[in-house]
Amino acid sequence: VEPFELTLDHFGFFEKAKVFWVAPKTIPSALRKIHASLGDALTSCGYHGETRDYSPHVSLLRKAKSSPLDYPAFSINWKVKDFVLVESISTEGGVRYEVIARYPFNHSI
Repeated sequence: VEPFELTLDHFGFFEKAKVFWVAPKTIPSALRKIHASLGDALTSCGYHGETRDYSPHVSLLRKAKSSPLDYPAFSINWKVKDFVLVESISTEGGVRYEVIARYPFNHSI
């Protein structure tokens, strides 16, 4: 996979989970390719994951008391240069994230 740009320009709120998030309005083909490749690899190992449509997002705030009244009117341009495997570890103080491995893409942007 070549490095690519990801524009995060769509803000929203998961009411049930109380999570404020940001996502791309348009999913880059490179990100769809990574998602499909990971799905194929997991299926070949006997894991059958989500059947819902792929909806990538970045959680900005968990346990929000309510949805923001106004969503921000800006975008975030993210230069994606590698894939990182991260473990979520639940602790009494909250969730902690630990990088397990980093896989750089082929070329620099």
